[in-house]
Parts: sequence; structure tokens; C-alpha cells
Amino acid sequence: MTNVDSASPHASGSQVEHAGMQGHRQEAHDRLLDGQNRALRLLARGGALEQVLETLVRGAEAAAPGVFASILLLDDGRLKHGAAPSLPTWYCEAIDGVQVGPAVGSCGTAVHLRQRVVVVDIQTDPLWYAYRDLAARAGLRACWSEPIFASDGTCLGSFGMYYASPRAPSQDDLDFIENAAQVAGIAIERRRSETLLQEAMQRAERASQAKTAFLAHMSHELRTPLNAIIGFADIVDSGMFGAVGERNQGYVRDIAASGRHLLDIVAGLLELSRVEGSAVTAESVDLDALTADIAENFAVRIEQKRLVFSRRIGPDARWVVSDAGALRQLLTNLLDNAVNYTPVGRAVELEVVCSGDQDRDRGEIRVRIVDTGPGIDTSRLPHVREAFHGCGELTSRTGSGMGIGLAIADRLARMIGATLDIESRPDEGTCVTLRLPQAPGGGLTGPSVAMLWPSDGSC
Repeated sequence: MTNVDSASPHASGSQVEHAGMQGHRQEAHDRLLDGQNRALRLLARGGALEQVLETLVRGAEAAAPGVFASILLLDDGRLKHGAAPSLPTWYCEAIDGVQVGPAVGSCGTAVHLRQRVVVVDIQTDPLWYAYRDLAARAGLRACWSEPIFASDGTCLGSFGMYYASPRAPSQDDLDFIENAAQVAGIAIERRRSETLLQEAMQRAERASQAKTAFLAHMSHELRTPLNAIIGFADIVDSGMFGAVGERNQGYVRDIAASGRHLLDIVAGLLELSRVEGSAVTAESVDLDALTADIAENFAVRIEQKRLVFSRRIGPDARWVVSDAGALRQLLTNLLDNAVNYTPVGRAVELEVVCSGDQDRDRGEIRVRIVDTGPGIDTSRLPHVREAFHGCGELTSRTGSGMGIGLAIADRLARMIGATLDIESRPDEGTCVTLRLPQAPGGGLTGPSVAMLWPSDGSC
């Protein structure tokens, strides 16, 4: 009974002490977590890296009274100041830019070795030999440092914890500094990634502008002599300078045809470049008027090839939401491909239909352009959206195309938020379908059908 009584006060005291330690640990953990959450929220709102790191450091100091926390960033083998609000400014300036190495205090050594470094007493530890006077002047006697890593293992810097008296860490202290370094790594890596992305985007924008300017300049420089070459070749071919032998006339016509082909390539390159940097606006576009105007521009070529061309506008399929200029260019490119690859005397069709839900105010408008040309091999069909696919003979179509037309069309479609589907069968032809959003309240009361330029050339 006495043993029990005598043991009871001791047991109760231990339990109270243990509970107090547990409560202290939980409070420290909560403070650390609160500081980390505030830093991460600041990071998510686009706060400067300096602010995020200082918030992390202050959170760590609030969770561990008596500690002076510091974050140093690794830059080209040197440690740069990140955040250390409780350390003397002159001390931070003195170590800013120090080269990492095997005996460069706790932080420089931790980064060099890529592992935690614990210095219990700065004045007696050889790692601090070159910096012990500096530390003594700042009132620092112990320093533990944890390297900060990115997700790919790259070392980003160090998280240091200083004390005013010699001190060895407990396991809780080690867990504390490891956790703090991990959160610092997340913040540093994300901000650096955003900075690199922004710099890359700026470089890409400058490169795109330079490319556009270069292509525009080269286009002008190439077109002037090419037009002269083509013009003189046409004059010679016409016999204006005298009779040309049959053999020489063939050469002259080859010169003119090659010149025109090169002009088409130059124009395609310039157009492709312009599309990449263009901006679009959403507006209601009248497909009936737009396709009629585009078709009129192809009248001469269609008549020369004696093609049967039909244009059909289905009921409620007249108005769409798009960018008028970009849509005109897109449909022009698609019709140009169809006319170009359809053999003499065959048919090309342009059809506009509505495929939306009748119970909704807005549906989907489909513009189909169908040719009866040689088609595209199924295995090569996925490549036709790639610029210059024609150079690698990826298409079975005949002609001298460089594979720019469909690449431009695909980029234009994506630019205006439309979908471009391409179906083709060898020796049967190709069908290109453009899917566009229908304008609210737009449409025709009945189908509009127009047959233009039949194969016999009559009207």
C-alpha cells in the first residue's frame, strides 16, 4: 500500500511532464504548419520569392523559440541571400556569394556534400574555422543546415537553424529542419519554373517576331527577281522577241512554272508565319455570303479545269460564331487544296449543314469540302497537318505542293476554336470537315443551293 502510495505521486508527475512535452511539440508543429501554409498561399497568389521565403523562415522561428532561421540559394556554385530576417544585416552581406566547399560553415558544406550538417559548437568545429570570428561577432554558437532539393534532385540551396549557445539537435529538431527544407524546395522550384517559363515565352515571342520580320523581308527580296524571271519567260514564250523553237519553248515554260512554284512556297511560308502570331475576335459570320465570295474567286481556275463545282447551304446553317478574316483564309486554303488536287473534269463540293440539337438555341455547323482527287494513303493521313510534309513524300497526291496548305488550315482552325476533320481514300478523294459553333438566332428558312461552272463551261 505504501509502495503504491509512494509510487503514485511519481507516476502522476511523469505523466503530467510527458503530456506537457507532447503539448509543446504539438504547438510547435501547429506553428510550423501555419507558417508553411501561409507561405504556400502567398506563393499561389503570385507573391515574390523573397516574401515567400521570409514567411517560411518566420514561421520556423515562431515554431522553435530561440532559433534564427536562414535560407540561402545556390547560384552557380555560390550561396546567395534568400531570407534571414532575424540575423544581422551585415552578417548576411558578409556570407552572400560565398563559394560552397567541404569546409564552408554548415550551409556551404551541406550544399557541397548534399547532406545535413550539424555543428554543435561553431567555435570548436573545423568547418567554421574561416568564419568563427564572424559568427562570434553575430552571437551565433550552433548551426544546423539541411540542403534544399528540387523534385529532380537538383540542389537549390540550404535551410539553416542558428542558436546563440552550443546545442545538439533532438530527433524532433531534425524532423523539423527536414520538413522546413522540403517546403522551401517546393517554393523555390515553383517560382524558378515560372520564371524560366516566362523567360522562355519572351524569347519565343521575340524569335517569332524576328522570324516574321525576316520572312516578310525575304519574301519581298525573292518576289522581285522571281516576278522578273517569270515575266521575261512569259514574254519569250509568247514569241514577242521572235520565234522560239519547240525544244526551247519547253525550257522557257519550265522556267516560268518553277518560278511560280517558288513564289507559292514563299507565300506559304509567310502565311504560315503570320498565322502563328495572329489574334482573333468572335463575331457572327454569314457563311452563305462568305462561301459565295470565296467560290467566286476560284471561278477562273474551276473553269480552266472544267470542274463541276457545287455549293450548298443547308437550313439553319447560315450563321456561325467565328473570326471572319481567319475563317475566310481557312476556307480559301481548303478550297484551294480541293481545286488543286482534283483532276480535270471531276467534281468539287462545298456543303454547309447544321448538326446541332434542335432543342437548343445553338448547335454545330459543319462545312464540308469534298474533292474527287487521288486521295491520301491511310498510313500517311496523320502527317498531312504537319508543315512541309510534302517534302518527305508523305502524301500520295500528285502536284508540287510543299505540305503547307493543310498545316495552315489546321492552325487556323485551332486558333478560332474550330475542329478540323480529314477523311480520305486513295483514288476516291478527300473530305475535309470544319466544325463551327452556330450563331444564336441565325439561319435560313430553307436550303440554298447553287451550281457553279459545270464541266462543259456553260453558265
